Amino acid sequence: MTETYFVGLDVSVKSAAICVIAGNPVLVAAIFPLPSARDAMAEEFAELDKQVRDQSRKDNVCRRLMTTPGVGAIVAMTFRVAIEGPKRLRSSKSVGACFGLTPWRNQSRQTDRVTSNTKAGDASVG
Repeated sequence: MTETYFVGLDVSVKSAAICVIAGNPVLVAAIFPLPSARDAMAEEFAELDKQVRDQSRKDNVCRRLMTTPGVGAIVAMTFRVAIEGPKRLRSSKSVGACFGLTPWRNQSRQTDRVTSNTKAGDASVG
C-alpha cells in the first residue's frame, strides 16, 4: 500500500519515507496527503506561470523589456506594474531609486564616497 503511494519520488526518498512511517498510523495520516498536495500546488503554479507568460506576451512594453538578457515574464510584469507609466516618475534616475538601486554614500568630514547600491527601494515592488 505505501509503495504505490510514493510513485514519482526519488528511490532514496521513497524508501526512507516508507521506513519512517511504517507501522505508525499518526505519521501515515500526516504524511500520506503531502505528495498529492505538492502535486496540486505544482499544477496551480504551472497555470499561474502560464497566465503571466501569456499576459506578458500580449503587452508591448513587457515584450520590449523581455528582449533584455535576463529579463523574463515575471521581471517584465513587475517592472511594468511598479512604474505604471512614464509620468509617474520625474526622471529616469528616479526609476533606479524606486527599485532600490540608489548609491550608498559613505560620508565623513572631508570624504564623500559613492559605493555599491543600497537595495532599499519601494516596499511595494519587493
